[in-house]
Amino acid sequence: MKIDIIGSQFTGRLTEFRSFPYDVNIFVSGQSFLSLLSKPYPVSMKDINTSDIAEISTAHRDLNKANLINLQESRAEVLMIDLLSELNTLVKYDGSYFNKQSFELLDTEVEYESIRKIEQFKAVKQHIIKLLN
Repeated sequence: MKIDIIGSQFTGRLTEFRSFPYDVNIFVSGQSFLSLLSKPYPVSMKDINTSDIAEISTAHRDLNKANLINLQESRAEVLMIDLLSELNTLVKYDGSYFNKQSFELLDTEVEYESIRKIEQFKAVKQHIIKLLN
């Protein structure tokens, strides 16, 4: 059975076991579920100011919401969501959610709104309910 996973690095480690019973189709790591479902803030990789390729890739995918298109087009039978990435510090910009670190790595300064964890979890709950409906 093919599955898609929105998860943390911990979930990624679980899929490495030989006894993991599923065929992983798409794995999204390090990105909040709430952030993934938001509108993008389009940037190119050259706009992200770090030499760490993992940070560049994560911030680029987070800001552009690149993984969402792949998940929408996926033919996997199951979507597994690991909510550990919801502990990431998120910010709100123009009604969308992003990992705070993604904006901190940009060359240009962006006026974003800090959100409290309780607000973040309420928004996650609302998005999950919409997804299930």
